[in-house]
Amino acid sequence: MTIRKIHVMDDDNLREAIDSLYAAASHRTAAQWALEIAHKTLQLADIAVNEFPEIRHGFAVNQAWQADKAQIYDVRLAGFALHSLARRQNDSLGTAVFRVLGQAVASGHMKEHAMVASDYAVKVVNLRFPDDVEKVRAMRCWQLQRLRELLD
Repeated sequence: MTIRKIHVMDDDNLREAIDSLYAAASHRTAAQWALEIAHKTLQLADIAVNEFPEIRHGFAVNQAWQADKAQIYDVRLAGFALHSLARRQNDSLGTAVFRVLGQAVASGHMKEHAMVASDYAVKVVNLRFPDDVEKVRAMRCWQLQRLRELLD
C-alpha cells in the first residue's frame, strides 16, 4: 500500500483498488499510466501539450525511457524542469497541474511517482471542482479503468 503524500478529498476505496492494481503493474506500465493521467489532467486544465516545451520534452523523454532509448538521468532532468514550472505558477491549480506532469514524467525514474501523479490529479479535480466528490470519483474510476486496461 502506498502512502498518500498530499492532502486531498478522495474516495479511499477507489484509491485502495487502484493501489492494489498498481502494485502488480510493471515499472513501464506504471509510467505509461502516469503519462495518460498527465494528458487527462492537461485536458482538465485546458492546457495543450505544445503550450510549454518542457511538457513536450518531458513526455518524449518518458516515452523514450519506456522504449529503452533514454537514461534515468534524462528522465530526472525532464521531471525537474516540470517541477520548476510548478514552482513558478501563480495559482494553486497551475501548481498542481505541473506537479502531476512532473511526477508522471519522473515515473520513469521511480515507479512510486506514478501513484503520486494520480493523487495530484485528484488534487487538480479538488481545485477545479471544489467539494465535488462525484468529480473525484469520476477521476478515480477513470484511473482505475485505464490501469486495468493497461494490465490486460
